[in-house]
Amino acid sequence: MKYLLYGALFCCFFLSCKKEPGPGGIASVKGKVLTRYYDRQFRYFQYEHYSTETSVYIIYGDQEGYGDKTTTSNDGVFIFRYLQPGKYTVYVYSEDSTLSVPSNELVVQKEITISKGDKEVDAGVLTRVKTLDYNEGYASICGTITKVGDNVFIKFPDGSTDNVRSDEAGHYCFTRLLKGVYTVYWINSGITYSRTDTITGTYEQKIINFP
Repeated sequence: MKYLLYGALFCCFFLSCKKEPGPGGIASVKGKVLTRYYDRQFRYFQYEHYSTETSVYIIYGDQEGYGDKTTTSNDGVFIFRYLQPGKYTVYVYSEDSTLSVPSNELVVQKEITISKGDKEVDAGVLTRVKTLDYNEGYASICGTITKVGDNVFIKFPDGSTDNVRSDEAGHYCFTRLLKGVYTVYWINSGITYSRTDTITGTYEQKIINFP
């Protein structure tokens, strides 16, 4: 009976000393999240920056579902603290650049290992993609027409259109445009004046005057 008790105590002690991946340790996992922006059709890369207030998840070992989550700081940094040695997976959600996933959502992940004695493990950069509408950019196309309060139209790269009215000086302006090919046109007395131009810079300002 005494030997059985000692054996049970030994097993309990051994199992308690074997730490599984998860909280309760001294190590940290640190990394960054980078977001690359495109138009809705992924025709034109717009710009990229490290992501602020983006959710990042961590899986402990082989468990199902995430064990913890955090959000990135102003410079795109995330950190998970007080972890035990073991294998982990960190991940973020991204839009689908192949346009083949019905949900339009993919997981971008990276597997990492914390070894005994590690204080901080670098998870590197998790790069995700995100799309923007054609009125969510920083570029512009402006100009003048020879008529006050008349409509000027723009055709976006995806084929959709919009219009603005010229002011009292005949000025018009389409703002917050993305990179891409645009056609601006004005119809005056049955005559259509049209010009197609390409925005290649994030903050580019194009001038198109009619006629």
